[in-house]
Amino acid sequence: MEKSKPKITFFKSGICPRCFMAARELKNLKKKYPDLEIVEIDILLHPLLTLKNNIRMVPALKGGSLILSGLFLSRKQINRFTENYMQSLEQER
Repeated sequence: MEKSKPKITFFKSGICPRCFMAARELKNLKKKYPDLEIVEIDILLHPLLTLKNNIRMVPALKGGSLILSGLFLSRKQINRFTENYMQSLEQER
């Protein structure tokens, strides 16, 4: 089975201050997980894609079938989500 590259989709808005804080933490995670691809989707530019991914609030993260969203995503929540996502990829292999 081919190894799938880890990818987290980050749903954000350019006018959301909480999204900027989440983006900063995701940038820090790239140091811990250098193979992790982070795709940013602006919900104002891509509303249909946002709805198709069942995203109702920003900031939001989606990795595989896992979704994390809320008014404020703490560093701890983002790290825990990423760890859970990476572990789910390991279990798939």
